[in-house]
Amino acid sequence: MENSVYCPYCNAVVGRITVAMIPSLPLNIFRKSVTCPSSQMLLDFIKSTCGPVHRGLVAEHLQECEFCRAEIQLLERFPLQQEHVRFTQIPPELRALAESVLGKPTAGQSFGFAEAGPALN
Repeated sequence: MENSVYCPYCNAVVGRITVAMIPSLPLNIFRKSVTCPSSQMLLDFIKSTCGPVHRGLVAEHLQECEFCRAEIQLLERFPLQQEHVRFTQIPPELRALAESVLGKPTAGQSFGFAEAGPALN
């Protein structure tokens, strides 16, 4: 069962078995179901970065699933843009407040605050 999280084939098989165990649901529910591939899997399908087994399973699913076809259209129309993030040093007053609430970090411990970096303008 754990492999189904990582393997598209196993995920599809487990999804089909799970659906078979669920009592009949109304077919007019427009939402992602347990058999739907993840958004990342659909994105890999669009970009053709998945293997042939994965492509086949997604293509087969898209023939049946209106929701995933709509999600494909959305992903194609609004492609992900590379986001550039710059880190900055936390202001001293905010650091002092955070440390007063969280306690001071011990050696080897970090609260995830940027220790140094280029300042944002």
